[in-house]
Amino acid sequence: CNLQIIWGKRSYIFKGYFDFIIYYTGAEIVNAGKGSELYDLDVQRRYQEKFKHANQPWSVLPFNHAPYELLLFLPLAHLSFRTAHIVWSSATILLLILVWQVLVPFLDKKDRFLHLAVLMAFYPTMTTIKMGQDSVTSLLILASVFAGLRHQRELLAGSILALGLYKPHLVIPLAGILTVSGYRRATLGFVGMGFLLFGVSLAMVGWQGLIGLASIVAGMDRPTS
Repeated sequence: CNLQIIWGKRSYIFKGYFDFIIYYTGAEIVNAGKGSELYDLDVQRRYQEKFKHANQPWSVLPFNHAPYELLLFLPLAHLSFRTAHIVWSSATILLLILVWQVLVPFLDKKDRFLHLAVLMAFYPTMTTIKMGQDSVTSLLILASVFAGLRHQRELLAGSILALGLYKPHLVIPLAGILTVSGYRRATLGFVGMGFLLFGVSLAMVGWQGLIGLASIVAGMDRPTS
């Protein structure tokens, strides 16, 4: 049923109706050497206008994540949008399988393949694939943090958790919980990786770009036109 939903929406997917356009066009901007302008809504609008549909309401869908996340999408932006979406959807399925492999040691043997089936059949999974979102990447990060803590690899777990800072509202509270719970090495890993990712982001977009990110996040309660 979920596959039928995706198949039925394929024309909308390839016309850029969904979230994948923010990663694709964001990567196009960086590839064009305009990293400092990544969070300029006028620039984003120009790159997204090719997805504008006649006689339908349209506004820019802003890219408002940390710059380093686009490292995953820079190669895809050299492909056609259709091909890039197919590649990212395929990668999402592979990431789901990797999530399952990370969690296998903590599952009952008799239920392992059932859990894999549930991952694939879960409706939000199909929604993520349809919209070209990064949710499965976040899931892999959180699953890896769980596995790292269970294996008493706190420093690694904290470092992996910081990779999810492109969605700070998900990982910063978890980092706080680890800190107050006494996971000092995890906190050290989180902070260290956070500084590294800050440096990567700064190299990608410069101070002007980071200021633009702060501005676009601060203005998210205002509608765009």
